[in-house]
Amino acid sequence: MKKTIFFLICAVVIITAFVCLNLFMGDKIAATINDMPISEREFMLFLDSNRAWTYNYFKEKYNVDDSKDFWTTQIEGEIPAEAAKSRTLEQLIRLKLEQGLFVENDILDDPSYKAFLIKLRDENNRRREAVSRKQVIYGPEEFDERGYYEYLQSNNLIALKSVLSEKEWCCTDEDILEFYNQIKESEFKRAPTYNYIELAIGFNNQNSSASEKIINEVKIALENGDTFENQFEKSKDSGLVYRENEMNSDTAKLDAYEHREIYGLIAEIEVGGISGIIKKQGEFSIIKVINIGDGQYAEFSEVREAAKRMLEDRLYEEKLQELIESADIKIF
Repeated sequence: MKKTIFFLICAVVIITAFVCLNLFMGDKIAATINDMPISEREFMLFLDSNRAWTYNYFKEKYNVDDSKDFWTTQIEGEIPAEAAKSRTLEQLIRLKLEQGLFVENDILDDPSYKAFLIKLRDENNRRREAVSRKQVIYGPEEFDERGYYEYLQSNNLIALKSVLSEKEWCCTDEDILEFYNQIKESEFKRAPTYNYIELAIGFNNQNSSASEKIINEVKIALENGDTFENQFEKSKDSGLVYRENEMNSDTAKLDAYEHREIYGLIAEIEVGGISGIIKKQGEFSIIKVINIGDGQYAEFSEVREAAKRMLEDRLYEEKLQELIESADIKIF
């Protein structure tokens, strides 16, 4: 009995040691960013995820395929293995500097990878326990390292921006309005207004050929200089329909669904331009663009919160870029 207990204790000790070794292996430091360590395990996690990017990069830039010596072959001054490492380091510099900001703003206690692995272990234990008790969980039943890393980083970044918004940026309405005026042309300009006329004729399985013949005759006549109005008068008894329509930012969602064939091509037609034959659901049609009105800007009051978020994102990127440029980076 004593031997059995002894062996059980030894087994527990061995298993515990194995778990700890597995959890903390790779604690050797690959680099430091402002004295914050990047462990080899952390570096390898991101390096591995950059394998596909590296293959695609060298394929698109140099038309080079994978081969036995792909990773070590110099291609016009670039070596795939070094390119992957460089990209990985760039990503981790940004992430570690963000984690430094998390610490400064009391969002994160310990930015080390060891602390992260403990959180990952505890979170997965919590999720497994919740599932066993048939409790609701959000997200996966179990996180892998990369998935949980991104999950934590994303949540902490949201919290950081919220803190900086109140503590550092404190953007006033005047600040946001000034920024809105700077970016409204690219970000808040609504779609132009298109006024167009349309000749259309319905079809079904029985009369498809006859309807197509009529619309083709109309097309030829229009190409030879005849007007939409005149063609309508000539063929209205055959089922030809004349419409005056408008597409604008207010109707865009509906147009994209109900008139998707026209919605998809009208921006390519100049004023006075005539489309080819458009085959829609149960209808052939031809359109002519009569007028294109400049798109109006969304009112500041409508997009204030969106403009505020965009301004804060820009302020954050400027802050982070300053940190990147002045970062003390040591590679081991």
